[in-house]
Amino acid sequence: MKRLLLLASLIIAFMSISSLSFAQFEKGQLLADGQISFASSKTVTNPDTIATNTTTNTLTSFSFTPSIGKFTSEHVMYGVGVEYDLYTTKDATAGTLSPYLAKNTHQSIGLRFYTRRYFPLAKNLYFYLDAAFIPAYTFTTENDSSTTTEQIKTNGFSLGAFLSTGVSYKLGSRWLANATLPTIVAIDYDHSKQTNTGAFQGQQTYNSFSVSSGLAGGLFDNITIGFSYLLHK
Repeated sequence: MKRLLLLASLIIAFMSISSLSFAQFEKGQLLADGQISFASSKTVTNPDTIATNTTTNTLTSFSFTPSIGKFTSEHVMYGVGVEYDLYTTKDATAGTLSPYLAKNTHQSIGLRFYTRRYFPLAKNLYFYLDAAFIPAYTFTTENDSSTTTEQIKTNGFSLGAFLSTGVSYKLGSRWLANATLPTIVAIDYDHSKQTNTGAFQGQQTYNSFSVSSGLAGGLFDNITIGFSYLLHK
């Protein structure tokens, strides 16, 4: 609660400062931004002394979130983006006893509709608020061959609404450097249907609803740094 009150006080102060005559953006300008990330790791466990088994764990993740927005006034922008995430794991045990292989793949793709309000703080320095709505489609495949071959497929969708904030600094006429703070509030609804096509066949349906905040760990924890490109009219 204290963090939310502090953030509300800062927003009110920034809105007051924004009335000063600092340079603004131009109506009709486009702003392109987004993130791309890739990570991979592999862990090999030493052979078991009894069964001489070796276990290998592999993890791969990829994320791509491009977006573009258009200024409808000197400090208000509306935009749309694509959200794609891929996450795979592979656990394999090879040896003389109980060989095992499990592969999981999780993917999600969605659209991000957002609006952003900039509040000038000083020359080339801005505080901003982001409100976004993200519908996404998710699909997961799990393969397990420990004793019998199992394949579990999960398909579903999610609807999310997010409010976040950050700071931008103009590096020149084209580039902005952004520091995104933890999400103020996130509201999520998830629906999925799980189907087992292996030995133990069956279907299950799941629904969940959640409200969370990234401020639990602190206002300035988990800051994300990125860049945006400003296209002139």
